Amino acid sequence: MKNWDKILDDFARKCKGGAPDMTNPRHLALLRESLIKFGWKENAMNAFIGNLREGKEVIVEKRKPGEIWKTKSGWAGLKPGEKSAQYGMDSEETAQAYVSGQDGGEEKSRNISKENQRKVDDFRKRYENNKEFLSEEQQELMEDAIDKIEVIYDDDATEEEKKEAAEWLITNMKMSTNSNGKKAYFNALGGNRKIISGNAGTNNSADLVEQVSKHAEMKQYNARGVNQSLTTAAKPDLGKENEVKPRDKKGNVTNPKIEKFFQDHPILSRIRPGLWGIFGVRSRAEGDPEEGPFTGPIKMPSNEHANEYLQQSFNNPALQNTINVAREHAKEGNIDTGVVTALEKHQENLSKIKPPEYEIPSDEAADAIAKSYQDMMLDLHKADPDVASAIMKQLAENRLYEEELARGEEVYLPSNGTFPGGDKIKVDGTLERVTLVSCKWGKSGRTYGCPANAKAVTDLHPNPNKRNNQGQYIGEDGFTLLINDDLIRGKDKEETTQKTDDFMKNTLDEVGLGDVLSDDERREVATVVAEHMEAIDKIKKKLEGVTPAEKYWKLFDQALRGSPDDPPAVGKDGKPIPKKDRRPSLEEQSKRKMGKIMTPEKVAALVGENNVGNFLDRNGNVSPDAVMGMVEIANNIRTACDPEDSPAYGLSHNKQFYSDTGKPKSVTQEGSCNPDDYSITVRNHRTAGRSGGGIQLSYTGDGTPPETNVEDDGLRTNVETGTEIET
Repeated sequence: MKNWDKILDDFARKCKGGAPDMTNPRHLALLRESLIKFGWKENAMNAFIGNLREGKEVIVEKRKPGEIWKTKSGWAGLKPGEKSAQYGMDSEETAQAYVSGQDGGEEKSRNISKENQRKVDDFRKRYENNKEFLSEEQQELMEDAIDKIEVIYDDDATEEEKKEAAEWLITNMKMSTNSNGKKAYFNALGGNRKIISGNAGTNNSADLVEQVSKHAEMKQYNARGVNQSLTTAAKPDLGKENEVKPRDKKGNVTNPKIEKFFQDHPILSRIRPGLWGIFGVRSRAEGDPEEGPFTGPIKMPSNEHANEYLQQSFNNPALQNTINVAREHAKEGNIDTGVVTALEKHQENLSKIKPPEYEIPSDEAADAIAKSYQDMMLDLHKADPDVASAIMKQLAENRLYEEELARGEEVYLPSNGTFPGGDKIKVDGTLERVTLVSCKWGKSGRTYGCPANAKAVTDLHPNPNKRNNQGQYIGEDGFTLLINDDLIRGKDKEETTQKTDDFMKNTLDEVGLGDVLSDDERREVATVVAEHMEAIDKIKKKLEGVTPAEKYWKLFDQALRGSPDDPPAVGKDGKPIPKKDRRPSLEEQSKRKMGKIMTPEKVAALVGENNVGNFLDRNGNVSPDAVMGMVEIANNIRTACDPEDSPAYGLSHNKQFYSDTGKPKSVTQEGSCNPDDYSITVRNHRTAGRSGGGIQLSYTGDGTPPETNVEDDGLRTNVETGTEIET
């Protein structure tokens, strides 16, 4: 381990003669100072101190020259004078002979072409650059894997030897690939599965996939499928038997208590009655079995029955379902087994939070819940961050509800899956939603934003006229350009131009932004909007009757965003036209026109400086639908505080993270009416499996956007572009 003797000496001096205590936060802070002093990297340092804090064994010595040891693929040894160990030897005797310098132990020479050697060297370099993020066992696996890759590229290796090497990679590294065969996943490394191919894959990794596939059957790793199966399993569900609704399907009031609860709530009363309902603990009715389920009246308020509500949530089948799905994926080699361990440990921790061990409600019980969730999220992230993001939002919702129940607050979970805006109902007059989850300590880990569709959030606007203005994707019926057609559509292009001009003037004047665009600029924007809407109408007219929906929207996207010169079009020479020489698409033409008007300064005036890059592309252009969404949301957010000192939309936003000292924190802030306090992104195109989303709002409170957004379906998206991040 790097400079270990010097680190120990420096650390001992800092402890001033006292024996170091690795459970003492002050001593760990001193050790951190020594590690930084001697050049340790942040990730390695955090992992090392984390292991010490958790009482795990820490190996501080490297293998010694002359030492041999057993690995999963055979034997390894470190020969005196060599910087790295030799792996993949067939016996203890061979390894011993190798480190002793005897001829019988010499490594078999490889006959690898220069071209293929460059590929092997590339894989080793990528491994070496990320070695510090692997455990010692994973490092040994990678050394063995590089050895097997060399066999595959060895021109002197027999077909049997290559087959054996390929099968070893698939069995021990859980090697798989993606749909186009460009990425080589080593799933045995969990979140480091892309260690040799990177996020996008390379020509070298594609070639390795091809070579391995010649000798053994390789599975395709369906990252989206794995993540979505875990997201679905983790979604909180307290059971149909625990749903309590105020009305029956015909609209008749059957539960006056719940009806009054929603009617009297200052925010809930804005939501249409069809979505009213909560999960609750029911009392036992005559004839109900002793063990339940019970069908009697709901027990309210929840804070007078805190333990019953808390145990109901702990026994939520979603956690066990998630564990079961994770076990299957781990068994198939799709995810790291550490994911299962983290979930099971959390389940065990929650089972202990009950009387008489804990008084409920109490701060001690709430703190124990917070610690269990935060430790689990950190463990999930360490084991497999790609998978952790798939279930993080759902788990964060559970924590938010359970922690506040344990503190004695009156809170409820809405029973309708499409309940707008909030993850949790607070009886203090607000709704609350998880807006950020951080598994980040110092510079290690990730911070995830949890955005909400503006369409859902704006349904809570105090002014009913501003509740149905946002759409979800371009071309949507009734919301052609991402906002309600009633706001801008006329009978013809000329009327649409005038109506759009009037909409922008009135909308911006209302919030004191009328001078952002001059009369001429506003008219230019309105003209481009009308032309773009007309072009979209023509595309939709041409596609009438096309089914299924997936085919329809694929053709729609091609017509809107594809160049007239895209293949199979060819140039005068009969060859495909180079991409750089192709004519711009309909959307690109409109974006360029808008880009000449909507400067960064104008965008900043509307939605804040922090969101300029979320709307303008790298060339400074922006689509007409994004401009319309921007203008409307600029007004909508600024008018959402009524009265002025109330939170925007009646929403509070919860952030969950680790402090710099490693303490789990949960902070709730009331939403402001300043657009710059939100990360506002645009997801404006309908794609296979996803119905756009429209304007996305993630409250940050300080203008600092998260690194990555996690959507409700568990998929990760780029904060600036709104596009899906492929695993």
